[in-house]
Amino acid sequence: MLVISENLRRADLTKLERDEQIAEWIRLAEKKGAGEKPSQLATVSKGGRGNEGGVRAAARELHIDKDDAHRATKVASLSDEAKRAAREVGLDNKRSVLLKASREEDSDKQAEAIRKAAAQKAARKEPKVAADPLTDELAAECQVARLMDAWNAAGPDTRSEFSFLGLGLGNDHRSRLPH
Repeated sequence: MLVISENLRRADLTKLERDEQIAEWIRLAEKKGAGEKPSQLATVSKGGRGNEGGVRAAARELHIDKDDAHRATKVASLSDEAKRAAREVGLDNKRSVLLKASREEDSDKQAEAIRKAAAQKAARKEPKVAADPLTDELAAECQVARLMDAWNAAGPDTRSEFSFLGLGLGNDHRSRLPH
């Protein structure tokens, strides 16, 4: 559990890796909790006050929300194929996609749901380019706006270098020109 605790404190874990670590902690907490009760001849009720399952114990020990712990177990329950697909398409850090895929019971359908989400994300990111950006007035305005934003974001040194390279080239700068 110490290794899991150290892993969870690392900032570079993806959501999938983090959820796998939390789920492993929960599994160990449940195993530990089952072994703590003394053996009895009579059946002991599993519910009731004072009974703390692995999810609640893990949530308390890891200082996370109980619902977050439940979601972690759902994500960690994804098939290996679905986890591999999430890593391949770069959605292993997108918990909403992982949770949606975990609702599918079949491992092929889980992986398919992740790939479908990746395709939808890619379709949303496709840039909308004018047919001819050099003659399209709206495209030209957008280009000018982007150039102005870049100019405004640049520091004084960058602006002076840019001026030297293009617009403000005078006789006093000839020595800096490449031959």
